[in-house]
Amino acid sequence: MTTHKMIFGSAICLLLAVLIGPSPAQMRRQSDTGNQLPVVRPPQINPEQFERQMQAEAAERSRQLAAEREQRRAQMLKNMQQSSREAERQRDESIKLALGATDQQWEAIFPKFDKVRMIMRQARYSLATIGYTSGSSSGGSQKTGDSSSTTTRPAGSKAGAG
Repeated sequence: MTTHKMIFGSAICLLLAVLIGPSPAQMRRQSDTGNQLPVVRPPQINPEQFERQMQAEAAERSRQLAAEREQRRAQMLKNMQQSSREAERQRDESIKLALGATDQQWEAIFPKFDKVRMIMRQARYSLATIGYTSGSSSGGSQKTGDSSSTTTRPAGSKAGAG
C-alpha cells in the first residue's frame, strides 16, 4: 500500500508541474536564447553636438577654476595683510620694550612714532621712484663737468664717484 501511495503522490506532483509550469513552447524559447544578455547598441552621436557639449563643459570647468583661483588669491591676500599687521604689532611691542615705556607712556609716544614711520615709508617710496625714473631719461649724451676730460657719458649717468 505504501508503494501505491508513493506512485499516486508522484503522479499528482507531475500533474501539478505540467499544469503550473511553463509550456513546452516557452521552454524552447528559453533554451534558444540561453543566458545571453540583450544587445545594447550605443546611441548615434552627432559630432557637432558632441563638440558643442565638450566646449560647454570645458568653458564651465574653466569658469570653476577661475573662481577657485580668485578665492585662493583673495585668501592669500587676506593672510598676507593679517601677517603684516601682526608683524608690525610685534615690532611696535619690541620698540616699546626697548624704550622701557609703560602703557601710559606708549599711548603718548605711539602716535608721534607712527607718524615718523609713515613719513619715512613715503620718503623711501619717493626715493625708489626717483631712482627708477632718473635712469630712464633720453638716451642722449652729455659732457661731464670735468674740464680736463672731454669724455661724453650717456645721459643720466654720474660724472664721478660721489
